[in-house]
Amino acid sequence: MKFAYIDQFDTVPHKGKNLGDYVQTLAAMQFLPSNAFPINRERLDEYEGDKVKMIMASWFMSEPNHFPYSKDILPLFISSHYTKRSLEEAFKRQESIDYFKKYQPIGCRDSYTVKVFKKYGIDAYFSGCLTLTLGKSFHRTEDSGEILMVDVMYEYKTICQIFNDLFFSPKELISRCLKEKGFFVNLILNTSKKKRMLNRLFSKNLLNEAKFITQLHVHTKQDDYLGITRDYLQRLCNARLVITSRIHCALPCLAMGTPVIFIDCDLNQSRLEGLKDFFNTITIKGNVVDKAAEPIIGASVTIAGTTKGTVTDIDGNFTMQADANSELTISYIGFKSKKVKVGNGNLKIELEEENASLDEVVIVGAVMRKSDLTGSVAMVDSKTLEQRPVTNVNEAIQGRMPGVSVVTNANPADDSSIKIRGVNTINSGSDPIYVVDGQVMDNSFGGFSSINPNDVENIQVLKDASATAIYGSRGANGVVVITTKKAKLGEGKVSYAGFISATTKSHLPKTMNAQQLGDLRIDAFANGYMLDHPTADRQAYINNTLLGTNLAFSPDEMKTYKSGKSYDWIDQVLRTGIQQNHAVSFSNGMEKGNVYVSLNYSGNNGILGHSNQEKYNGRVNADTQIKPWLKVGTNTSFNYTTDHMHDNTVYTKALNGNPLLDYAPYADPATMHTAPYEYVYYQSNNSNYNNEFNPFAMEEVQYKRNRQTLSSTNYININPIQGLNFRSTLAVQISNQKWMEYMPSDAPTSVRNEPQSDTTGDANAKHERWTRTNWQWDNTVTYDHVFNKVHSLNLLMGTSFTKTKGDYTKAKGYRFASDDLGYKKLDAASKFESTEIGSDFYTQTLMSYLIRGNYVYANKYYATATARLDGSSKFASGHKWGLLPSFSLAWDVRQEKFMEKVSWLDKLKLRAGYGMSGNQDIANYVYGSWYNMVALRSSVNGATVGSSSISRSTNRGTPALTWEKQKQLNIGLDVAFLNNRINASFDYFNTVNDDLLLQHSLATTTGYETTWENIGQVKNNGVEFNLNAAIIQNKDVQWNANFNISHDKNKVSKLYGDVNKILNGTEREGNIFIDQPLHTIYTLKTGGIANESNRSQWEGVNYSGHTVQLGDLFPQDISGPNGKPDGVVNEYDRTIVGQTDPKWYGGFATDVTYKGFTLNAVFNYQLGAKKISPWYESLITSYGLSQASTDLLDHWSAENTNAKFPRVVTNTSNYNGYKASDMDFSIQNSSFLRLATLSLSYNFKPELLKHIGFEALRLYATANNLFAITKYKGMDPETGDTGYPPCRSFTFGINFTF
Repeated sequence: MKFAYIDQFDTVPHKGKNLGDYVQTLAAMQFLPSNAFPINRERLDEYEGDKVKMIMASWFMSEPNHFPYSKDILPLFISSHYTKRSLEEAFKRQESIDYFKKYQPIGCRDSYTVKVFKKYGIDAYFSGCLTLTLGKSFHRTEDSGEILMVDVMYEYKTICQIFNDLFFSPKELISRCLKEKGFFVNLILNTSKKKRMLNRLFSKNLLNEAKFITQLHVHTKQDDYLGITRDYLQRLCNARLVITSRIHCALPCLAMGTPVIFIDCDLNQSRLEGLKDFFNTITIKGNVVDKAAEPIIGASVTIAGTTKGTVTDIDGNFTMQADANSELTISYIGFKSKKVKVGNGNLKIELEEENASLDEVVIVGAVMRKSDLTGSVAMVDSKTLEQRPVTNVNEAIQGRMPGVSVVTNANPADDSSIKIRGVNTINSGSDPIYVVDGQVMDNSFGGFSSINPNDVENIQVLKDASATAIYGSRGANGVVVITTKKAKLGEGKVSYAGFISATTKSHLPKTMNAQQLGDLRIDAFANGYMLDHPTADRQAYINNTLLGTNLAFSPDEMKTYKSGKSYDWIDQVLRTGIQQNHAVSFSNGMEKGNVYVSLNYSGNNGILGHSNQEKYNGRVNADTQIKPWLKVGTNTSFNYTTDHMHDNTVYTKALNGNPLLDYAPYADPATMHTAPYEYVYYQSNNSNYNNEFNPFAMEEVQYKRNRQTLSSTNYININPIQGLNFRSTLAVQISNQKWMEYMPSDAPTSVRNEPQSDTTGDANAKHERWTRTNWQWDNTVTYDHVFNKVHSLNLLMGTSFTKTKGDYTKAKGYRFASDDLGYKKLDAASKFESTEIGSDFYTQTLMSYLIRGNYVYANKYYATATARLDGSSKFASGHKWGLLPSFSLAWDVRQEKFMEKVSWLDKLKLRAGYGMSGNQDIANYVYGSWYNMVALRSSVNGATVGSSSISRSTNRGTPALTWEKQKQLNIGLDVAFLNNRINASFDYFNTVNDDLLLQHSLATTTGYETTWENIGQVKNNGVEFNLNAAIIQNKDVQWNANFNISHDKNKVSKLYGDVNKILNGTEREGNIFIDQPLHTIYTLKTGGIANESNRSQWEGVNYSGHTVQLGDLFPQDISGPNGKPDGVVNEYDRTIVGQTDPKWYGGFATDVTYKGFTLNAVFNYQLGAKKISPWYESLITSYGLSQASTDLLDHWSAENTNAKFPRVVTNTSNYNGYKASDMDFSIQNSSFLRLATLSLSYNFKPELLKHIGFEALRLYATANNLFAITKYKGMDPETGDTGYPPCRSFTFGINFTF
């Protein structure tokens, strides 16, 4: 490919040429090869020859009849400029418009040209002038000391110039004299005007020293002009000062670093539009805060009169470029807009709150600001949420907040769980409440889990009584406050966020292959035989009986064992899961209102076949200022979720699939429902009635769940005088859930109760429906005022009324003529005697009165007092009401005068609070002893006869039942230093929960089984630490890090009567002890494996019927009836061996940004927790008749007495050895460190995006759950052994806004 440049040929000989045209040519030639050749700028349409590339970097085509250009020229339009005449004449022809569209976008030297192009539908942008790049080629070689006056006010001609024009261009001059009245007179007058102007602008000495030169040169040799121009530019480069009215003199001087004064003649403005910006544009750095000097995140900063702007970051900072003489407009919802002059470019901007919008900057409850907080609050913003592509808000905050523990589930249909500061109660619920745009909700029917994370502006977690007091009894377990997005003031925006993920299983305990499992079975059978026949020949028994008959192996198993094959069943029911998420939002913020609309679709095909979820979300957030004193708004959302779920046995039975059996006939639809493939067996196929279902056959079982939630919060705010606001909010949440299931007639669960000869049973279908409507009506009056500039007072009074109504309906039928319609034809059930129906209705209400006062003195001393009176329908008359007060103080030490010289410290705030919360999270109506109507069925002469009767509830009512009372103390410290680049917070809390709502059993002589009472006490205390650091912050590299750690420990300090423990039968979990934590593991303590070396520890001990011989597990005798070892191992020897709650937990994250690329990693961890893994315990207690862990390869034998695992024994009736699950032998350490998210993203530069009309564009790739460092042997140390495999995912996504 050849290259060419535009030459400034002129058809008029001896006419003065403007070297400015050649300046542009030289600027373009910097980027061209040395063999580039010239083409006449007025003959671009006539060029014929090889195709050439050409940079369009000058004014040209003054004769539009020569347009468009030759097809042999491939133009790159940069720094183009056209005269008004040439453009308008050219655009009269469609071929000209088509030509420009072919090569769009068109870079233009001035904004006038941009406007003309856009007028004709051509994409154009302001590129500036290419002459600003001449600093690349020209450098100061000497300091000439010259002051050069280059064509200053060149339109005001001197007498010499007038005569020059008469000589060289007489026709042009005479023509203008004839056409323009008074032209010649003005020409003479302007000559003196120019002289007067120069004398006014510059000193006499400067004018005397200055050299007056011109860019107009007369020359006869065409080829010399480039050389002349080079010399001219070098002279400018070496000058001490240049004063000019020529734009192509001023701009090269800027590029080359020569001081220049540009005098605008105010002529030919089209050529100057936009170019003036180069003289006055500066980089502006600013910080936007509120009156308490707290940063305002997401404030809009725009150049007044334009749409050009940016938003503030998490520290309230912004950087942008603007004219030094321009004005900025700063705005943020809830604050008055403010205009400021750019000045020197270093700005500190304080916004004043707008009284009519106080409720819209909610931090705690109704109107508190972040700077006024005296309680414990953690927060993440939308920027943090974007770093982890999820469809559930809980997952997005995992590991991000101190004191907040989030456990996610891999199953698409399961919700995540969240706990704040551990557990404070026993039977009553420990889940937090969720407040979404002021509406209180729980996660019933997945209402909270259905929120689209892309709609979330920020999430705040309120943790102590001071912070949660405004929510009263419902805030006892913490409050998760969600603020959804609103439109920001400025131009309307459209945003899209989408991703697609591939999901695979992450980790499963390693199991034996077929040959290893066969060897284990042989060893176990031989060990059992030798127990019964001590003197027999072990090897002969193995060779002749175990390998020569079907005693230990079925023929199919033996065939596999000898073939060396092995069959992995679990991989046959798993697949690569695909998840996709698409969210689009539309927003427009105006002075008197804003609207935000979003739509979201999420589809998740899980890795287990037949597990998938589809979720649809829609949201409208809008408000408007009807009058200066009246504002109304709504936040309304709708969610519809459909889950298709698998039967749990698909996974669990495949997990235990026999590697010695070929799964092919079990998976084949032609044979899966025929003997012997209905069931998976080990050893022999004689278990038609066992529970080891064929997992492939169970995939035909249908489960479907539909959830719908409509939430709407609507408010009116009246602001009659400054600082006084009356607000009424009416919110409603309507939820319903439908559950449908169908068990086909040939499913193993249908057949198992039928005679062995039958291959089908009774199919059954079930429908269940729940509906729930929650009304919430809040009315508040707030007054906010600052007295004498130092006393800030905020008062709130209000009422809140909540009413919840729900109902439930169930219908189940058996025996259908066909499986074709599944659960869709419930009325076709024909086994009437087995029909099941059920229903339930309930109503609950909560009435509240609240008052709160917040006082701040000089932004240094803070005090908050809150009282809330709650009345609940869950308690009987006389016990419904509970008063819940709180009080807190804070001191910002950094604001004191004695701290003024401590420049490195930006914040030092001490906080302390004490308050009371309540808890009423129990079932409805348990305070009374009620009677129910029940249906009875009986058989009379072979016919089913029904009757109805009234029966008494098994729960004895407690009329005096009332609130749990939770007293909380919190002490906190917030610090920031090094210009707020390092922020840290520390909190200590102590909670005492009295009058626990505890359900316990009753003696059968009472006629009841259980009752609820206010008994017992639980104490909970802990510490939290959070650290944020902006480690590196410069133009190209930013490195931020976050770390948080939490510790909480609860203890049951009181139960009821003289009871000091409540045992859950013989279970290891669910037991409660005085002076011990909740969630303990209570079992026998292992003594290890019986060997000769420890014979003294196990020989002679009574193991209550269990066998303990060499190679067996044995527990320790640690106690007896009198508290001392008694030689007998029994119930007295059970002890607490650990707790399932971690001692320490938290997370840390880091992100490094380099020129648009960001690498982000999020870790979460826990320490000090124990966990039971039922799956791993089954794997290490296998005798080869079930799946076995490869750890069992190291089991005890006479040749391997130092083994980690005991001997394996079966095939005998004389052995009753202990299992690992009988003691703490296999209790797992569930501490872990997990790389939850690793993400690499790229944010495209705004200057690149503006050419395609985008405001922001981000591409990213993310990996979730890449690894977990842990000693845990089960499936997952966090979620445990569930009916769904742990997963990892790989995600690719895109976000853009225009």
